[in-house]
Amino acid sequence: MRLSGLRFYPALRPLVCLVGIGACGLFASGCSTLKVPRHHGPVTDHFDGELFYNAGEDPRHGKSPWAVLRWMNTRNPKPWPKWVEQPIGGAPPARVTDRIRVTFVNHATMLIQVGGLNILTDPVWSRRIGPPSWLGIAGAKRIKHAGLKFEELPPIDFVLISHNHNDHLDLPTLERLRATRPSTRIVAGLGTSAFLKLGGVGEGEDIDWWQEIRLNDQVTLTAVPAHHWSMRWLGDRNHSLWAGFVLKTPQGAIYFAGDTAMGSFVTEIQKRIGPIRLAFLPIGGYLPRWFYHEHHIDPPQAVEMHRLLGVKTSIPMHYGTFRHSDEDYGQPVLDLRAAQKKQDVPESEFAVLKEGESWESTAP
Repeated sequence: MRLSGLRFYPALRPLVCLVGIGACGLFASGCSTLKVPRHHGPVTDHFDGELFYNAGEDPRHGKSPWAVLRWMNTRNPKPWPKWVEQPIGGAPPARVTDRIRVTFVNHATMLIQVGGLNILTDPVWSRRIGPPSWLGIAGAKRIKHAGLKFEELPPIDFVLISHNHNDHLDLPTLERLRATRPSTRIVAGLGTSAFLKLGGVGEGEDIDWWQEIRLNDQVTLTAVPAHHWSMRWLGDRNHSLWAGFVLKTPQGAIYFAGDTAMGSFVTEIQKRIGPIRLAFLPIGGYLPRWFYHEHHIDPPQAVEMHRLLGVKTSIPMHYGTFRHSDEDYGQPVLDLRAAQKKQDVPESEFAVLKEGESWESTAP
């Protein structure tokens, strides 16, 4: 009997699926039953006074239980290794002032060093995130070490949280950061700060799409739209806002997409921000497309976003650490390179990094 794909006695499939959906809620906050409080604020084009939503969608739009059941009962996951051993990167410099320096930690966790600031995106150092792997729904145990040792991180000035899913908002990691680096400021979409307080992390700073925060005299942060969703517990879907982020720096604009599907917001970012010097674009978590196309771009769409935004260099992320979907372990990068060739985008414009590897721009 193999639970991972629900390929066992057919009569038991519906029951196990329904139990799995309930358990998904139980474990969705990473061994916590915290529910995201409702956000209170003015109605906007992505907030109806109760729930956040994507452009052109109903605020209560979401996958039906039957779609989830169909996905769980028809999955065909490709093989992944149980563990991938690779070197851990060395300690990064304390500060970088004359260029952009980026270290790929894992999944969607990047250490961005620019303008004298150290910024982490969606930090995850936990061994396991989300529901237990035996449910076969979501949540996973990492298959490789984080690319940097937590103890060797430099002082962290800002943490950017794209949304509250377990593989992006990891409470144990944020608690460690606050315990060891109490001056770290955490910035996330509207409604997230209340959840951080409940989770024992402490204060966070909420930000809306297109809102700006000056981080220092050289760097400005802008939250930008994404096409995704949020949820930590049964009944709190879309209580908080998801977002991407743009850092405006002397070396050019840096775009962190977070999790997103395609949408008209891509051309809006290009119009408002202009050319992007460096982008972090997700390329994993995309199969089967009928299930994931509303929430995650695939590698060809990552290349399309790269072109639409006028990006000089993109670094792919959100693949190869935690398993959520059905593509093979190495498939995202292969599909990315094939899409680059098909769309006539030079291979050099996507810098594929191993965990712990760094990329640096030239000084201006």
